[in-house]
Amino acid sequence: MTVRYRDLRKRLGCDLQYLNLGVIISTKMRDIDLCIPRPIWSDMLLTPEQCRAGRALLTWTQDDLATRAEVSRSTVRGFESGQHELHRASAAAIRRALEEGGILFINADAEYGPGVRMADPAKG
Repeated sequence: MTVRYRDLRKRLGCDLQYLNLGVIISTKMRDIDLCIPRPIWSDMLLTPEQCRAGRALLTWTQDDLATRAEVSRSTVRGFESGQHELHRASAAAIRRALEEGGILFINADAEYGPGVRMADPAKG
């Protein structure tokens, strides 16, 4: 399937780096060929448990995360408590803030659920 990058970003509401996709940019640099092994949103961008765990590893408060992700504290609080789902843009912003803080996200597999861990500071 070939789609224009700006159309894809508009439809999905986030950058491609946060999706589980194989991306090949065409030689015309206008279109992107996507190799999608499963539905795009079959894996959640971020779970409430990952958010709470990542924040705990960084010893951040909900206010700290909200400030770094440029979302409201009530957005973080409501998501972490399971009161509501996040908009894709908010989920991407929160995930990006946690990653910039040094959190690595672990995808679920057949045996274990999703998780987080600290990045190895020696690797950069």
